[in-house]
Amino acid sequence: MRLTVRAYNVGFGDCILISWDEADRTRHAWFDFGTHHSDDESVYLGVFEDILARTGGRLDLLLISHRHLDHLGGFWQLRTRLGSEFQVERVWHAHVTPEVDNQFKIASDTLSELLPRTLQTGSGVIADVYRNNLAISSKDRMDAIASVFPAASVFQVHRQMDLAASGAMPTGLARMQIEVLAPEQDSTIYLNPIDTSLAARAALDSHFAAFGPVAATRVRASATEAVPLHEAEGAGDEGEDAPPDFLRLADFARLRRQLRSGGLDLLAAVNKSRNNTSIVSRWTWEGVTLLLTGDAELESWAVIRGHGDDFKSTLLKVGHHGSIDASPLWGYEEVFPTRRNTNAVLLSTNPLIFPTGNEVPKGEVLAGWSGRLLYPSRFRRTDAVDRGDAVEFWFDR
Repeated sequence: MRLTVRAYNVGFGDCILISWDEADRTRHAWFDFGTHHSDDESVYLGVFEDILARTGGRLDLLLISHRHLDHLGGFWQLRTRLGSEFQVERVWHAHVTPEVDNQFKIASDTLSELLPRTLQTGSGVIADVYRNNLAISSKDRMDAIASVFPAASVFQVHRQMDLAASGAMPTGLARMQIEVLAPEQDSTIYLNPIDTSLAARAALDSHFAAFGPVAATRVRASATEAVPLHEAEGAGDEGEDAPPDFLRLADFARLRRQLRSGGLDLLAAVNKSRNNTSIVSRWTWEGVTLLLTGDAELESWAVIRGHGDDFKSTLLKVGHHGSIDASPLWGYEEVFPTRRNTNAVLLSTNPLIFPTGNEVPKGEVLAGWSGRLLYPSRFRRTDAVDRGDAVEFWFDR
């Protein structure tokens, strides 16, 4: 009997196939399928066809951890083939309460109006996060994916759901047990980053009015890359230290409005809140435990810990592609209390997407998880193989 975890290099995104033996046959679960919008999406077709061949088009579970493009983009692009060529018993995606969905929609609409068009369509971190959080990149696309399957087979799962009683659990599982540790049924708990960011921005705004032109110039300098500022005519005539004519700097006025409205902070907070709605699941097969975290950030980890859950695992899928925001310091030892030779870590990432500043994957995260392993070969990264290929772990019993 064997359990296999196969993670594909789709770039900055997740795509994992889990296969395990039950008494009657080999079962399959497909987790996530997407990549960063600036990555090469042509990888989708080859991966799709490889998984189709390996599973014979039969999936016991298709799981979308949360509604971000780097986790569902491939399913969305190939949804017609997905619905016609795969026989899928159960589809899981993360439950988000309608009120929170409405908040996300309002935030998306507000940001569309707030951010300059050049920021929405350009390059850089702001554009990346913006496009990953548009309403069309989340709920609408998730709904389109779900629509290709019979409605009775699709479930929005959360921690408080009785998976067996609701019919969400795939049938015939005896050797494999599945627990859902997150998200919570009440998604409002994940709105805290938005509330916090707006409160912090309100405090900043009260101080912002006191800034004179010289101080504002310093703000301008730090924001030049994010929001290009066009010099006023004749500004250079008085020397580099001359205060700019703010009445004539439309871009600076726009930046000031963004700061006062909390626009940039709101964008980051929405991204964080959506990550925290990720399905976090714990799979146990013949004594082997897999902890699959989606992009759950520190807030979600803390909520799970507050329930007193056991994080101990044989294999961890590192959250959020190795971001510093998804691996709590206490998590290293709680996931791997002892440095066993069976401990294993899986990381799906592309370090070329966010290479500087708050880079992903973060060095501290790599060191933290590596420090809980006896053998470096038990830390496997998708970017170690060619695009479209996969890294594998297998466990025999």
